Amino acid sequence: MNLKDLTYFAALAEQKQFTAVSEQFGVTQPTISYALKRLEEEFESALIVRDTTKKSVVLTKTGQLVYELAVKIRREIAFTKEEVALQSIEKLRFGLPPIIGMYYFRDLLKNWAC
Repeated sequence: MNLKDLTYFAALAEQKQFTAVSEQFGVTQPTISYALKRLEEEFESALIVRDTTKKSVVLTKTGQLVYELAVKIRREIAFTKEEVALQSIEKLRFGLPPIIGMYYFRDLLKNWAC
């Protein structure tokens, strides 16, 4: 399963139009169609019903489930990226108001200033 396919599908579920999704990601409309086809083959179920009169799509029951899980997966990936970025930070900095810092850490600060 391709993460990009899930991203395209989630956008399709939200925007309801292939053209809008293809413009959003700067890809061709067939790219979105192929992504949808791969997901439908992966899940062995139709995910959308095309409404040709309105030129939009309606999610099937399975499509709604996959959409909800795709949103969760995308959130988890974003969270993971943030956590990885935090791990790369080498120094932890914190601050105290000057009056508290001077009162509690006066001796410590004198030793560090030398």
